[in-house]
Amino acid sequence: MFSFFFFAFFLNAQEQITIEISPNGQNLKIYPLPVEDDQPTLYIDQYGNPGIEMNGSNSFRWSEYKDATEGKPEEINGIRFSYYNNLDHDGFLQSFGDTELEYYDRMPGEAQSTRLHYINDIEITYHDVMQGPPKQGKIKSIDGILLDYFYGFDNQGKLSRAGNYRIYYNQEDNRSGKSGRPDAIEGNDSRLSIYISFDFNQKYNN
Repeated sequence: MFSFFFFAFFLNAQEQITIEISPNGQNLKIYPLPVEDDQPTLYIDQYGNPGIEMNGSNSFRWSEYKDATEGKPEEINGIRFSYYNNLDHDGFLQSFGDTELEYYDRMPGEAQSTRLHYINDIEITYHDVMQGPPKQGKIKSIDGILLDYFYGFDNQGKLSRAGNYRIYYNQEDNRSGKSGRPDAIEGNDSRLSIYISFDFNQKYNN
């Protein structure tokens, strides 16, 4: 079992963006749209790759076309999924229900090349290649909310900023149980509400 940090971005009374981070500060799961019962829940990772989650009772139909959509969902609970069919985005998720996704054009040498650009009217930008490997290609902003990542020797690539909040980590040291774990979250931002939850990974003897 993993522990997770939950960063909830309250945009208005109806919408929120939630960012879930693994305990080591890597591997973001960003939920840009409200979660609705019996509906596919869209999330993206720190590089803008989309995925969906479902809970409860569901029915599925999968694509059997011998193309880039093979094995991807055609329909879940009566909700149709569509995919792009072009050279730069062949098989990329295009829409499901009321959700539409748009992607950057192919731009050789640019970190955002062919990555996710819009989810409905929510814009996503990326750190460029000049930022170096710990940052390049990772999400820089979503709906105007800035994200940043540590660049230095210690804890590099871990989320360091979410809006006006700052996230700090303990020094990485494989001799210590707190190695690389969060040390403090500081700041204040009316757009953000931060939730932190940990499991204790207890093993029970039978």
